[in-house]
Amino acid sequence: MMPMPHTTSPALSQTRAGIQPVILIVDDEPDIRALMGRILRERGYSAVEACDGEEALTHFARLPISLVICNLRMPRLSGTVLFDLIQRVCPPLAERFLFCTGDIASKESLQFLSRTGRPYLFKPFEVNQFIELVEQTVQAPVFVDARLRMELLRLADGVGMPCRDNPRPIVVQRR
Repeated sequence: MMPMPHTTSPALSQTRAGIQPVILIVDDEPDIRALMGRILRERGYSAVEACDGEEALTHFARLPISLVICNLRMPRLSGTVLFDLIQRVCPPLAERFLFCTGDIASKESLQFLSRTGRPYLFKPFEVNQFIELVEQTVQAPVFVDARLRMELLRLADGVGMPCRDNPRPIVVQRR
């Protein structure tokens, strides 16, 4: 893998809204998280890391997220369950997902990726491919209101809470 030349352009460091993109990296592999974070920071992005979906929920509640780079299979709360929860609670935030997985042989994973219609990368990936997909996918951040913030924090604590459009409680099923 060849190193990328270090360049920072206004397009990389700010969205159209004029706010620096915050990219949330959700992966249970510390080395992968660190690598992605380093690559993104070198290009002017603000990168925040979470070790699983449960930790990611707390970041969603506290930060305006422009992009979520999410692994599929993780302990406690998987990327698939995280995406489905976010899709149900805050659909605009679900539109910010980019999946990155090493699980290319699993029929279940491939069906999930197809169902979501979200972009994805298979591990191992080329740095150029990673950056290109990030640049194509990053959008203006999603800001959450106080009610949604509380809902996300409760989900992070494993407590079901009804969502706006559905009075049934959300049940977090860990894999």
